Amino acid sequence: MRYKLPIDKLVNQLVPHYLGGRKYILFIQSLVYPLKIINDRFIDFAKERHIEARMTSQVMYFEWYLNHKFGKYFADKNDRIYIQDSQIIGIDLYRESSKYGKPFVIWKDMKESELTDDPLEKPREFYFITEEKAINKVSFMVCVPRIQGISQKEFVYMLSSVVNTYKIAGKTYLIKIDTTPPDIPVQSVTLNKNVLILNVGNEAELSVKVLPDNATDKKIIWQSSNQSVATVIEGIVSVVGAGQANITATVGGKTATCELIASNPIT
Repeated sequence: MRYKLPIDKLVNQLVPHYLGGRKYILFIQSLVYPLKIINDRFIDFAKERHIEARMTSQVMYFEWYLNHKFGKYFADKNDRIYIQDSQIIGIDLYRESSKYGKPFVIWKDMKESELTDDPLEKPREFYFITEEKAINKVSFMVCVPRIQGISQKEFVYMLSSVVNTYKIAGKTYLIKIDTTPPDIPVQSVTLNKNVLILNVGNEAELSVKVLPDNATDKKIIWQSSNQSVATVIEGIVSVVGAGQANITATVGGKTATCELIASNPIT
């Protein structure tokens, strides 16, 4: 590889033929090691400069470079930055008695805003920047996955510095960072009862405890292994016949089972 120093060859050349031994070679290697660190840093620096020198305005190369540059900040290393076509960033809002009869632009988190027609609710004063109103549309969007280990403000500053360097003059853009919280998987599921002994015609209620409490998917799927013995709806077990059945609750891929033993009532 270009710029790479032959450290092993250098160590061999520094060891005289009449001197040997593992300890002496290790000693020479320890003296040369700082040079190896400096060389590795220079190689990384040269790679960055080489990439920047070959950068073009083509989207596919630009995406690759942004991921190469900022991938270390991604919460999920499998995620990628991608460039999306332009989209409207605001909504024209007209209102009566406006001073100059000009529209205002409103937006919120790139989502549509619900407006009210309640006559008792007076609209607040809206302000807009002339440039934003004149464009009302960005040329492209830089979509960034969830990041970690750095503040959004600092990340946006670093990313915008790179984008501003390579974007075509006159193009406008918007950086959109994914702020949705990561999914928290279910670790365990338990039922309040392990065994139910009931007579035909009776009912019992089972409750589920899911850990951790803040798991993302807490939807409970109830199942009965024998519908002719018992049915279960939202944790309510109804015995319809004598026999044995397993009542299962599944949450986020984890399951818990309660054994049901049903018998005919003694008359």
